Amino acid sequence: IDFLVNNAANHYRGENFNYDYKNIKDEFFGLLGSTILITEKILKKMRNQKSGNIINVASIWGLSAPKFKTYLEMNIAPSLMTSACKAGILHMTKYLASREAKYNITVNALSPGWFPRKGKKKRLDYINMINKDIPINRIGVLGDLIPAINFLIDEKNKYFTGQSINIDGGHSVW
Repeated sequence: IDFLVNNAANHYRGENFNYDYKNIKDEFFGLLGSTILITEKILKKMRNQKSGNIINVASIWGLSAPKFKTYLEMNIAPSLMTSACKAGILHMTKYLASREAKYNITVNALSPGWFPRKGKKKRLDYINMINKDIPINRIGVLGDLIPAINFLIDEKNKYFTGQSINIDGGHSVW
């Protein structure tokens, strides 16, 4: 196994999502717990081969809080647990980078910003609200993630570890 890309996601949306024990547990395991479990399983193999590369997909919502007014009346902002778990993924990345370096394993994260979601229909007023907060004035497309992934999995890339790359069109500069 040369690399692992962790992109697990099972999350709720809404500014004031009503949590109970079950949905906290479901969202935690859908975002962070499952990432820990699969990573620890794969790390055993990577340690034995004395090499590997792990990429954790976090989010800009692990770095900063959402502007709730952006979501208009739709109540689709990332939940509190989503933000907390994505921040946890960022810290897990640093922790594992430190712990696994002796096995020649690098661990990094991607923190995507706004990327399209499949929905019933596009809301241009919502898209316009998002674009106002992105210096390059557009949400991302899948192709915007590929150069960073290629950089992280390049076999010559042996010194870059414990880092997060923000792919957000500049959203995080403000």
